[in-house]
Amino acid sequence: MLDKVAAMKGLTASGMFLPGQPFMVTASPGDRLQFATMFVQSNDLFFAPRDGGIALFDTGGRAMHGKVTTRVALFDAGTEVNQPPGSGRDQAPRQAGPDTGRAERMPLDLVQNRHDGFAYPPVEAVIEVEIELAG
Repeated sequence: MLDKVAAMKGLTASGMFLPGQPFMVTASPGDRLQFATMFVQSNDLFFAPRDGGIALFDTGGRAMHGKVTTRVALFDAGTEVNQPPGSGRDQAPRQAGPDTGRAERMPLDLVQNRHDGFAYPPVEAVIEVEIELAG
């Protein structure tokens, strides 16, 4: 999958990161941080930055730093019908195999717009994203 990502137009770098471990990138003014990481206790939900990524520089060309978790949202890929978070039989920890949930053909959207009747934890209760300057 990373080879497909690396081949994307306009991409300057790609890689894999592990929870709790630093992930280093070299950036230039105009670059944005974009990532996606699965919300494992779901069928097809993932965390990603809103609005096409997180700007790594301000309008004056100064490198951004600090916690940016507020710019991250929980999205629904719309590929499988949602089940109760943490207990659905077709969610990664419990499913018999990949793609075993009931198919759904919905456009990608914020999970809050799905109105599926399930309660999801706040983003900041599950993930934290911070940009630190290398130095």
